[in-house]
Amino acid sequence: MTRKSSVQSKVFSVTKSLRQKRDRRKMSLGTKSHEYSNDCSADVCLGTRIRESGKASIRFFSPADTSGLEYGM
Repeated sequence: MTRKSSVQSKVFSVTKSLRQKRDRRKMSLGTKSHEYSNDCSADVCLGTRIRESGKASIRFFSPADTSGLEYGM
């Protein structure tokens, strides 16, 4: 059985922490957009794109909507 080198495991933990940070920020942006939509009775469109992968998503929030519609690209 071979052990992972400490460098390899550190690289993995750094990429994992960056991914977690990105996902938390994306989720908080969605939450804030939803709150703004409800508080101000406004339609909100939130578009995000990850630079490294080029993955994009668009979310629409309306005051009557409870979850938001998401379109992945």
